[in-house]
Amino acid sequence: MSVYTDTEMKGNKMRHKKRSYEDQRRFDQQQDYDYYHTRQYKLKLNRETDEDIINWIEKKMRWNSGTSFQGEIKRLIRQEIGKESDA
Repeated sequence: MSVYTDTEMKGNKMRHKKRSYEDQRRFDQQQDYDYYHTRQYKLKLNRETDEDIINWIEKKMRWNSGTSFQGEIKRLIRQEIGKESDA
């Protein structure tokens, strides 16, 4: 039994995908957890002025890099926090 619909993009067309009750419940629980326990931050980079950053990110996102992009950003932020606390 499907009770909710979810809209997703397929090319330029919108497609509605029905969710089962169990899928919707799991989705709602994940949204609740994310709301109370996580934050998301977005970067909008210019292909011309931020080319060096884009190249670094794409290098880190390769399959065999051994680390995730998110993990690398966290490491750099914590490194900076450590420098600030030492100063």
